[in-house]
Amino acid sequence: MKFSLYIVLQTVLASFLHAQITSMTPQKLPLEDGVSSNAVFAIHQDQKGLMWFGTLHGLVKYDGYRYTTYRHDPADPNSLSHDDIVCIDEDDDGCLWIGTYGGGINRFDPKKDIFVRYFPNSNAAETIVWDIEKDVEGNVWFATQGNGIFILPSSSKHDPNPVFIRCLEDSVYAIKWPSVRMLRCGSDGMMWIGSFENGLGKWDANLKKFTSYLPANSEKLSVIALFEENKNLLIGTGKGFFRFDPMTENWEKLFPEIFGSQRILNIVKDREDILWIGTAEGLWLLERGKAPVIYRQFQNPSKPVVTILEDRSGLLWFSLYYDGVYTFSRYTNKFLSIKNDPIASDPAVNCVMEDRSGNVWMGTKQGLTRWNSQKSVIEFIARGKDLDVTSISESERHFWIGTRSQGLFEFDPNTKRWREFSSNSKFRNTEITVLSEDHAGNLWIGTDGLGVFKLDKQTNQLSEILQSAGPNPALMRSVKVIYKDRKHRMWIGTLAGLLRCENDSIKLFSHRTNDVTGLNNPYVYSVLEDTDGELWVGTAGGLNRFNSATGQFIAYREKDGLPNGVICGILEDRDRQLWISTHQGITRFNKNTQIFRNYDIADGLQSNLFSPGVYFKSHSGKLYFGGILGVNVVLPEKIMDNPFQPEIEITAVKKFGRYPARIQHNELILNYNENFITIDFSALDFTAPEKNHYAYQLSGVDPDWVYGKTAEAVYTGLPPGEYLFRVKGTNHDGIWSAYERTLKIIVTPPFWKTTWFYTLCAMAFAAILIALHRQIVRQRLREETLRVEERERVRKQVSQDFHDELGHKLTKINLFGELIRRKMNGHDTEMASHLGKVTDAASSLSANTRDFIWVLDPQKDTLLDLIVNLRDFGYDLFDASPVKFGVKGISENLAAIKLSMDWRRHATLIFKEGMNNILKHAHADHAELAIELRSRDFIIYLSDNGKGLDDKAKNGYGLSNMRQRAGKIDAQFNIESSEHGTRLSLIGSRYQSPVTPGSAKRSRWDIVASIKGLFA
Repeated sequence: MKFSLYIVLQTVLASFLHAQITSMTPQKLPLEDGVSSNAVFAIHQDQKGLMWFGTLHGLVKYDGYRYTTYRHDPADPNSLSHDDIVCIDEDDDGCLWIGTYGGGINRFDPKKDIFVRYFPNSNAAETIVWDIEKDVEGNVWFATQGNGIFILPSSSKHDPNPVFIRCLEDSVYAIKWPSVRMLRCGSDGMMWIGSFENGLGKWDANLKKFTSYLPANSEKLSVIALFEENKNLLIGTGKGFFRFDPMTENWEKLFPEIFGSQRILNIVKDREDILWIGTAEGLWLLERGKAPVIYRQFQNPSKPVVTILEDRSGLLWFSLYYDGVYTFSRYTNKFLSIKNDPIASDPAVNCVMEDRSGNVWMGTKQGLTRWNSQKSVIEFIARGKDLDVTSISESERHFWIGTRSQGLFEFDPNTKRWREFSSNSKFRNTEITVLSEDHAGNLWIGTDGLGVFKLDKQTNQLSEILQSAGPNPALMRSVKVIYKDRKHRMWIGTLAGLLRCENDSIKLFSHRTNDVTGLNNPYVYSVLEDTDGELWVGTAGGLNRFNSATGQFIAYREKDGLPNGVICGILEDRDRQLWISTHQGITRFNKNTQIFRNYDIADGLQSNLFSPGVYFKSHSGKLYFGGILGVNVVLPEKIMDNPFQPEIEITAVKKFGRYPARIQHNELILNYNENFITIDFSALDFTAPEKNHYAYQLSGVDPDWVYGKTAEAVYTGLPPGEYLFRVKGTNHDGIWSAYERTLKIIVTPPFWKTTWFYTLCAMAFAAILIALHRQIVRQRLREETLRVEERERVRKQVSQDFHDELGHKLTKINLFGELIRRKMNGHDTEMASHLGKVTDAASSLSANTRDFIWVLDPQKDTLLDLIVNLRDFGYDLFDASPVKFGVKGISENLAAIKLSMDWRRHATLIFKEGMNNILKHAHADHAELAIELRSRDFIIYLSDNGKGLDDKAKNGYGLSNMRQRAGKIDAQFNIESSEHGTRLSLIGSRYQSPVTPGSAKRSRWDIVASIKGLFA
């Protein structure tokens, strides 16, 4: 008995797609994921690649993971003016123009995240905007109901109060249609206008001319949709589908027998050159040279198709009237699916096989079904109501059919006749899990509980293979797979391990705990010998590769790339790659690169759950895998990955997981206490966003790229500084995009860690140090001043005391000496001689006392005073001698140079001794004292024209004493002597302190004690 079942066919290549595209299943965006309404009237993809939905209840932005809804807020003038969104367009600045049903026009600036409202006419409630379109000059056109067309000149788009041109009233445009449904700017710059009743219109900007068109014998026509193709216009109207030739102005109604007077709402041509036609009664496909075909795979296929859009990746978007949004991708339908009856209680496929004629046979709980690939029809073939088919094998003229509890059967596919196996009582109440023929034509029968039997078809004798119970008898007799290799050995997979049958001998390969070289799991579901002679074994724990030379296994698990550890089937394609079915989809394993490429339900699989042991490879190379909802046919050469490289967009940054942060000029600035951030990003491939992968890195934080499927990055405790966040991603097929998005992040430090604060602190610290230094200097200066004042007072007092007391006593000595000398009257010459020495010593002491008093006098502390004192001494010394004495260089400038008391004392003694030496030893007739001022120092010279100094005199005590005195006052002492005379020079600093080190601390007794030095 034949009857049609529900069948869904899914394929890969466009050439294979066109014939069966009507059977491919679209994906519906779940409303609970964030779309504010199932009434979606507009779909738009912006310049960045983000999707926007205009709904009955607001504007929705979608990045593949997150929805952001914008709605009217009466308290916010920067919100939408109305929630009912009819149309969306975008200008060159990336701003969205939004038309509403009764709320006028809105312009949304995504950089500022605000709306600007425009009401071209005074009554905003009447402003219904049906369509928005830009012309070639950048002007924005708005089609309204009842108010005609408004035009916003490009020069006024950024004006706070722009002036719209109303075509109903404008003398230039003069487009008098009050209600306009659609606008399209043609490739030649013409603006095509669809009205509600007046047909089609054209505005020629060059000629400044408006022309209207109507089909013959038509007084009214509503133009709803328009598509330009080969200089002709395909027009959707309220009365069917038309082609219009602008050159001949000829109208041609297309496919009237199909569309009749249907309302054509949308016309879109995709990149595969297929026209998608949305009508008020459903969706149609029109391939060039063929008749339209209705698409019935929506949940409500007769619903009006409101909007159609093909995005940059080739993904098609559809909105159905009050039925939400659907997407359709050719690249998600990589596999041909044969799905069983959807109303069946158990649609799982227990076994699958392709016969020599190319028909696909499937065993299910409902019986045996055949899919005729040429007719794309399924036939249901069963012996009775209770025939649960679990295994199938093709023999020369018939099939062997194994069942659950009904035994073994022979089936003739030509006559559809069944014959029960004569020894069927053996298999009553047990499941025949697998049937396989060996090289001799014997049928091997695997069961669930009875083990393995071999049927000799020549003698019809049945023999038991597993007679010995083995270590786990119950599990050993649960057989899941029987496989014949090229050496005619039979491999039996059981729940106790893998058995190899060769020449009546059986070897068990079992699972041993902690043995990494054995089977990784005892449950064996699939076996394959590849073209290289390697044996692959699928278990409940992963994929095993068997090394026949060592008898050891190498295991591959989920950590190696498998989508799941339960290996249900293994097949090899012509490129020597393995295709493996699991409990989490299908994977392709490249044996050379050791890389798994995983596929799941998003790629068109019947489901992610496949059945153990249900797999088959046809002679033509087709691979079949059975699962809980049907069979997938793998055509390896047809499977292609989507080459689309999506752009990566950073969609949001949240502080502390909730508060949005504003990004300006691709830069994010955060305060130091806002260092807990979440960065949301998206690879803008909406085919299957959950399969997109990402890699991101934050410089200074992540040493390497962080890989994963999560579309966000979380960072906590970022210290102040500058960071660069980088993110890249893949499309749903794992193809890495060449695009990379970056974001500069600046975490500002607290004020106490800023450069200006450090600078301020440094300046304050420096100011404190300077103030302290100045205070210390002032204190020391005050102390020094007090010491100097005290020293000067002491010097003055000592000078006065010496002058009064010592001078008075010396005068008395001289006076008494003179009186004694007179009384002696020359009578005692020896006494007179002694008395003369006393008076001479007193006179010398009087002169030295005057010098000492001069040194102590604080009023005589300049270089001028020193030179004048030395000059006076020279005049007195050389006055009665044959030596002519002179002085050079005395000026008032010498008074500006202050000298310490020690400096003056030692300098005085040096030059007095020098003058005495000239008088006593030089035999000179000329001596000169000179002073020379230089920039940083001064030089005092004493020269004569005598006989010069001999070697003994140069090293004598007198000159040595002069050098020592010069060293005590840090002065440089030089002697230049020759046969023509001698010159002494003493060099001192112009900027010396008037107080020599330590002198300021001298007490009165220190000064008095120094008298000895003066007379030394």
